[in-house]
Amino acid sequence: MNSQKRRHWKAEEKLQIQAFGKSLSKKEGEEARRTDSTVSEVCRRHGIGTGQFYAWEKHARQGALFVLWLSRRKEERLHRTHREEGLTE
Repeated sequence: MNSQKRRHWKAEEKLQIQAFGKSLSKKEGEEARRTDSTVSEVCRRHGIGTGQFYAWEKHARQGALFVLWLSRRKEERLHRTHREEGLTE
């Protein structure tokens, strides 16, 4: 049995690792994935398995899609309300 304690990573830390250790500032975020490091190298540097990396990546993608879905529903609801109240042409 493994005697190491489980580590708990903050969402920001997970995203930064997925961005291959680059700063997540608005400027650098777009280019974060463009690096010579491989996923294996990044995982080794941070002491995580590649499976964990890809699980975090999947969860981040699902979270982003959920937020987009919520945003779309809110927009549709707003348009429907405006139509019902005769606020749109």
